[in-house]
Amino acid sequence: MIKNCIKHDLKYSIFSNIYTIFLSILCLLFGIVLFMNYNAATDTYTSYNNSKAYYEKNNIDMDESEPYEIIQNEDTSITISNPIAYYKEKVGQYIYAASPNYTISQMLETSVLFFPLFFGVLGLIYATFDFNYKTIKVRTIRSSKNDYSISKHFVLIFSSVFLLSIALILAKLIGLLMFQLLKNSIPIDNFNYSLDNSHSILIKYIFGCIVAICFAEIGYTLGIIFKKCFIGSILIAIYSLFFNNIGKYDLNNSIKELAKNIFDFYGVINIGTTRFISVTESILVISFVIIFCLITSVLIIRKRTSFVN
Repeated sequence: MIKNCIKHDLKYSIFSNIYTIFLSILCLLFGIVLFMNYNAATDTYTSYNNSKAYYEKNNIDMDESEPYEIIQNEDTSITISNPIAYYKEKVGQYIYAASPNYTISQMLETSVLFFPLFFGVLGLIYATFDFNYKTIKVRTIRSSKNDYSISKHFVLIFSSVFLLSIALILAKLIGLLMFQLLKNSIPIDNFNYSLDNSHSILIKYIFGCIVAICFAEIGYTLGIIFKKCFIGSILIAIYSLFFNNIGKYDLNNSIKELAKNIFDFYGVINIGTTRFISVTESILVISFVIIFCLITSVLIIRKRTSFVN
Protein backbone atom coordinates (compact mmCIF):
# COMPACT_ATOMS: atom_id res chain seq x y z
CA MET A 1 0.00 0.00 0.00
CA ILE A 2 2.92 2.34 0.61
CA LYS A 3 3.89 1.87 -3.04
CA ASN A 4 0.42 2.90 -4.19
CA CYS A 5 0.47 5.97 -1.92
CA ILE A 6 3.83 7.01 -3.30
CA LYS A 7 2.60 6.59 -6.87
CA HIS A 8 -0.47 8.69 -6.07
CA ASP A 9 1.57 11.60 -4.69
CA LEU A 10 4.12 11.45 -7.49
CA LYS A 11 1.34 11.51 -10.10
CA TYR A 12 -0.22 14.47 -8.32
CA SER A 13 3.13 16.28 -8.36
CA ILE A 14 3.48 15.75 -12.10
CA PHE A 15 -0.07 16.35 -13.33
CA SER A 16 -0.76 19.29 -11.01
CA ASN A 17 2.42 20.96 -12.33
CA ILE A 18 3.95 21.24 -8.85
CA TYR A 19 7.31 20.17 -10.23
CA THR A 20 7.07 22.54 -13.19
CA ILE A 21 6.04 25.54 -11.09
CA PHE A 22 8.53 25.04 -8.28
CA LEU A 23 11.37 24.21 -10.67
CA SER A 24 10.66 27.40 -12.63
CA ILE A 25 10.65 29.49 -9.45
CA LEU A 26 13.89 27.93 -8.18
CA CYS A 27 15.60 28.45 -11.55
CA LEU A 28 14.40 32.06 -11.56
CA LEU A 29 15.88 32.63 -8.10
CA PHE A 30 19.16 31.03 -9.15
CA GLY A 31 19.17 33.15 -12.31
CA ILE A 32 18.70 36.33 -10.27
CA VAL A 33 21.70 35.43 -8.11
CA LEU A 34 23.82 34.75 -11.21
CA PHE A 35 22.76 38.09 -12.71
CA MET A 36 23.54 39.90 -9.45
CA ASN A 37 27.02 38.38 -9.45
CA TYR A 38 27.49 39.44 -13.09
CA ASN A 39 26.53 43.01 -12.14
CA ALA A 40 28.83 42.93 -9.11
CA ALA A 41 31.76 41.91 -11.33
CA THR A 42 31.09 44.58 -13.97
CA ASP A 43 30.41 47.32 -11.40
CA THR A 44 33.60 46.50 -9.48
CA TYR A 45 35.53 46.48 -12.74
CA THR A 46 34.18 49.96 -13.46
CA SER A 47 35.31 51.11 -10.00
CA TYR A 48 38.73 49.61 -10.69
CA ASN A 49 39.03 51.56 -13.95
CA ASN A 50 37.82 54.77 -12.31
CA SER A 51 40.42 54.45 -9.55
CA LYS A 52 43.09 53.70 -12.12
CA ALA A 53 42.13 56.75 -14.17
CA TYR A 54 42.17 58.95 -11.05
CA TYR A 55 45.67 57.79 -10.16
CA GLU A 56 46.93 58.40 -13.69
CA LYS A 57 45.27 61.83 -13.93
CA ASN A 58 46.85 63.00 -10.68
CA ASN A 59 50.24 61.36 -11.35
CA ILE A 60 49.94 59.18 -8.26
CA ASP A 61 52.12 56.11 -8.12
CA MET A 62 50.05 52.95 -8.00
CA ASP A 63 51.12 49.45 -7.19
CA GLU A 64 48.45 46.81 -7.69
CA SER A 65 50.62 44.19 -6.02
CA GLU A 66 50.89 46.06 -2.73
CA PRO A 67 48.55 44.89 0.07
CA TYR A 68 45.63 47.10 1.03
CA GLU A 69 44.07 47.89 4.37
CA ILE A 70 40.44 48.62 5.17
CA ILE A 71 40.20 51.27 7.89
CA GLN A 72 36.99 51.72 9.89
CA ASN A 73 36.29 55.42 10.53
CA GLU A 74 34.49 56.88 13.54
CA ASP A 75 31.47 57.80 11.39
CA THR A 76 31.09 54.09 10.40
CA SER A 77 32.47 54.78 6.91
CA ILE A 78 35.55 52.94 5.66
CA THR A 79 38.78 54.02 4.00
CA ILE A 80 40.76 51.71 1.71
CA SER A 81 44.49 52.36 1.80
CA ASN A 82 45.16 50.98 -1.70
CA PRO A 83 41.90 51.00 -3.72
CA ILE A 84 43.59 49.80 -6.90
CA ALA A 85 44.73 46.58 -5.25
CA TYR A 86 41.38 46.21 -3.46
CA TYR A 87 39.24 46.55 -6.58
CA LYS A 88 41.53 44.30 -8.58
CA GLU A 89 41.21 41.56 -5.97
CA LYS A 90 37.42 41.98 -5.77
CA VAL A 91 37.05 41.83 -9.56
CA GLY A 92 38.99 38.56 -9.61
CA GLN A 93 36.85 37.23 -6.79
CA TYR A 94 33.58 38.05 -8.56
CA ILE A 95 34.89 36.62 -11.82
CA TYR A 96 35.68 33.36 -10.06
CA ALA A 97 32.23 33.37 -8.42
CA ALA A 98 30.71 33.73 -11.89
CA SER A 99 32.92 31.04 -13.41
CA PRO A 100 31.65 27.51 -14.16
CA ASN A 101 33.94 26.21 -11.40
CA TYR A 102 31.89 28.00 -8.74
CA THR A 103 28.36 28.11 -10.14
CA ILE A 104 27.02 25.11 -8.22
CA SER A 105 28.71 26.23 -5.01
CA GLN A 106 27.15 29.68 -5.24
CA MET A 107 23.71 28.23 -5.93
CA LEU A 108 24.01 26.02 -2.86
CA GLU A 109 25.09 29.05 -0.82
CA THR A 110 21.61 30.44 -1.40
CA SER A 111 20.25 27.65 0.81
CA VAL A 112 20.69 29.97 3.81
CA LEU A 113 18.57 32.66 2.14
CA PHE A 114 15.48 31.42 0.32
CA PHE A 115 15.40 27.65 0.90
CA PRO A 116 13.42 28.11 4.16
CA LEU A 117 10.45 29.76 2.44
CA PHE A 118 10.72 27.90 -0.88
CA PHE A 119 10.89 24.36 0.48
CA GLY A 120 8.67 25.26 3.45
CA VAL A 121 5.86 26.10 1.02
CA LEU A 122 6.56 22.89 -0.89
CA GLY A 123 6.04 20.92 2.33
CA LEU A 124 2.84 22.85 3.06
CA ILE A 125 1.41 21.94 -0.32
CA TYR A 126 2.13 18.23 0.15
CA ALA A 127 0.50 18.34 3.58
CA THR A 128 -2.64 20.20 2.58
CA PHE A 129 -3.70 19.07 -0.87
CA ASP A 130 -5.54 16.05 0.55
CA PHE A 131 -7.44 18.39 2.86
CA ASN A 132 -8.16 20.83 0.04
CA TYR A 133 -9.50 18.14 -2.31
CA LYS A 134 -11.28 16.19 0.47
CA THR A 135 -9.29 13.04 -0.33
CA ILE A 136 -7.89 12.63 3.17
CA LYS A 137 -10.83 10.43 4.21
CA VAL A 138 -10.50 8.01 1.32
CA ARG A 139 -6.72 7.78 1.47
CA THR A 140 -6.46 7.14 5.21
CA ILE A 141 -9.22 4.51 5.07
CA ARG A 142 -7.93 2.64 2.02
CA SER A 143 -4.42 2.47 3.42
CA SER A 144 -3.20 2.57 6.97
CA LYS A 145 -2.32 5.91 8.49
CA ASN A 146 1.26 4.71 8.89
CA ASP A 147 1.51 3.91 5.17
CA TYR A 148 0.00 7.29 4.35
CA SER A 149 2.49 9.17 6.57
CA ILE A 150 5.55 7.21 5.42
CA SER A 151 4.68 7.70 1.74
CA LYS A 152 4.16 11.44 2.26
CA HIS A 153 7.58 11.87 3.84
CA PHE A 154 9.25 9.73 1.21
CA VAL A 155 7.74 11.74 -1.64
CA LEU A 156 8.50 15.02 0.11
CA ILE A 157 12.18 14.12 0.55
CA PHE A 158 12.42 12.79 -3.01
CA SER A 159 10.75 15.89 -4.44
CA SER A 160 13.01 18.26 -2.50
CA VAL A 161 16.19 16.53 -3.69
CA PHE A 162 14.85 16.11 -7.23
CA LEU A 163 13.87 19.78 -7.64
CA LEU A 164 17.17 20.99 -6.19
CA SER A 165 19.23 18.66 -8.39
CA ILE A 166 17.46 19.59 -11.64
CA ALA A 167 17.60 23.30 -10.77
CA LEU A 168 21.36 23.04 -10.14
CA ILE A 169 21.88 21.42 -13.55
CA LEU A 170 19.89 24.17 -15.27
CA ALA A 171 21.70 26.85 -13.23
CA LYS A 172 25.00 25.39 -14.44
CA LEU A 173 23.88 25.94 -18.03
CA ILE A 174 22.66 29.46 -17.28
CA GLY A 175 25.94 30.15 -15.49
CA LEU A 176 27.92 29.14 -18.58
CA LEU A 177 25.97 31.69 -20.62
CA MET A 178 26.43 34.42 -18.01
CA PHE A 179 30.16 33.73 -17.84
CA GLN A 180 30.47 34.09 -21.61
CA LEU A 181 28.73 37.46 -21.37
CA LEU A 182 31.10 38.44 -18.57
CA LYS A 183 34.13 37.49 -20.66
CA ASN A 184 32.90 39.90 -23.33
CA SER A 185 32.58 42.69 -20.74
CA ILE A 186 35.78 42.21 -18.72
CA PRO A 187 39.31 41.18 -19.80
CA ILE A 188 39.28 38.36 -17.29
CA ASP A 189 42.83 37.25 -18.14
CA ASN A 190 44.10 40.44 -16.50
CA PHE A 191 42.79 39.30 -13.13
CA ASN A 192 43.59 36.42 -10.85
CA TYR A 193 40.40 34.39 -10.53
CA SER A 194 41.81 31.06 -9.42
CA LEU A 195 40.71 30.64 -5.82
CA ASP A 196 40.60 27.71 -3.41
CA ASN A 197 37.40 25.98 -2.27
CA SER A 198 37.03 24.98 1.37
CA HIS A 199 35.14 21.74 0.77
CA SER A 200 34.18 19.39 -2.04
CA ILE A 201 31.04 20.01 -4.03
CA LEU A 202 29.58 16.78 -2.62
CA ILE A 203 29.63 18.11 0.95
CA LYS A 204 28.03 21.36 -0.23
CA TYR A 205 25.37 19.43 -2.15
CA ILE A 206 24.56 17.28 0.89
CA PHE A 207 24.27 20.44 2.99
CA GLY A 208 21.85 21.99 0.47
CA CYS A 209 19.73 18.83 0.39
CA ILE A 210 19.57 18.66 4.19
CA VAL A 211 18.47 22.32 4.47
CA ALA A 212 15.84 21.73 1.78
CA ILE A 213 14.52 18.60 3.53
CA CYS A 214 14.58 20.31 6.94
CA PHE A 215 12.32 23.18 5.89
CA ALA A 216 10.16 20.91 3.74
CA GLU A 217 9.52 18.85 6.89
CA ILE A 218 8.76 22.02 8.87
CA GLY A 219 6.31 23.15 6.21
CA TYR A 220 4.71 19.71 6.06
CA THR A 221 4.23 19.64 9.85
CA LEU A 222 2.68 23.11 9.88
CA GLY A 223 0.40 22.02 7.04
CA ILE A 224 -0.74 18.97 9.01
CA ILE A 225 -1.38 21.12 12.09
CA PHE A 226 -3.31 23.95 10.41
CA LYS A 227 -4.60 22.08 7.30
CA LYS A 228 -4.08 25.29 5.30
CA CYS A 229 -1.11 26.70 3.39
CA PHE A 230 -1.76 30.34 4.30
CA ILE A 231 -1.05 30.20 8.02
CA GLY A 232 2.01 27.99 7.62
CA SER A 233 3.41 30.21 4.84
CA ILE A 234 3.03 33.30 7.03
CA LEU A 235 4.78 31.61 9.97
CA ILE A 236 7.68 30.38 7.84
CA ALA A 237 8.04 33.77 6.14
CA ILE A 238 8.05 35.63 9.46
CA TYR A 239 10.59 33.25 10.95
CA SER A 240 12.95 33.18 7.97
CA LEU A 241 12.79 36.93 7.32
CA PHE A 242 12.57 38.49 10.78
CA PHE A 243 13.88 35.92 13.27
CA ASN A 244 17.28 35.07 11.86
CA ASN A 245 19.27 35.33 15.06
CA ILE A 246 17.13 34.72 18.12
CA GLY A 247 19.62 32.49 19.94
CA LYS A 248 22.65 30.26 19.75
CA TYR A 249 20.60 27.10 19.20
CA ASP A 250 18.15 28.71 16.80
CA LEU A 251 17.74 26.69 13.59
CA ASN A 252 18.64 29.57 11.28
CA ASN A 253 21.71 30.38 13.36
CA SER A 254 22.80 26.73 13.32
CA ILE A 255 22.40 26.50 9.54
CA LYS A 256 24.31 29.72 8.91
CA GLU A 257 27.14 28.82 11.27
CA LEU A 258 27.45 25.43 9.58
CA ALA A 259 27.39 27.13 6.17
CA LYS A 260 30.31 29.35 7.24
CA ASN A 261 32.39 26.20 7.71
CA ILE A 262 31.38 24.71 4.36
CA PHE A 263 31.15 27.59 1.88
CA ASP A 264 33.55 30.37 0.86
CA PHE A 265 30.98 33.05 -0.11
CA TYR A 266 33.11 34.56 -2.88
CA GLY A 267 30.09 36.00 -4.68
CA VAL A 268 27.17 38.23 -3.75
CA ILE A 269 25.70 35.94 -1.08
CA ASN A 270 26.25 37.23 2.44
CA ILE A 271 24.71 35.63 5.53
CA GLY A 272 25.47 38.44 7.98
CA THR A 273 26.26 38.07 11.66
CA THR A 274 25.62 34.90 13.64
CA ARG A 275 26.17 33.53 17.13
CA PHE A 276 28.94 30.99 17.36
CA ILE A 277 27.90 27.37 17.62
CA SER A 278 30.11 24.36 16.94
CA VAL A 279 29.70 22.16 13.87
CA THR A 280 28.59 19.23 16.02
CA GLU A 281 25.99 21.33 17.82
CA SER A 282 24.70 22.71 14.50
CA ILE A 283 24.27 19.20 13.08
CA LEU A 284 22.45 18.10 16.23
CA VAL A 285 20.05 21.07 16.09
CA ILE A 286 19.20 20.45 12.43
CA SER A 287 18.80 16.70 13.02
CA PHE A 288 16.56 17.34 16.04
CA VAL A 289 14.28 19.64 14.04
CA ILE A 290 13.90 17.11 11.20
CA ILE A 291 13.20 14.19 13.56
CA PHE A 292 10.85 16.27 15.71
CA CYS A 293 8.81 17.39 12.70
CA LEU A 294 8.68 13.87 11.29
CA ILE A 295 7.48 12.33 14.59
CA THR A 296 5.02 15.15 15.29
CA SER A 297 3.35 14.93 11.88
CA VAL A 298 3.10 11.12 12.09
CA LEU A 299 1.55 11.28 15.57
CA ILE A 300 -1.01 13.89 14.49
CA ILE A 301 -2.09 11.76 11.52
CA ARG A 302 -2.41 8.71 13.79
CA LYS A 303 -4.50 10.50 16.42
CA ARG A 304 -6.86 12.25 14.03
CA THR A 305 -10.00 10.63 12.80
CA SER A 306 -10.05 9.63 9.15
CA PHE A 307 -13.26 11.58 8.77
CA VAL A 308 -11.70 14.99 9.45
CA ASN A 309 -13.10 17.78 7.30
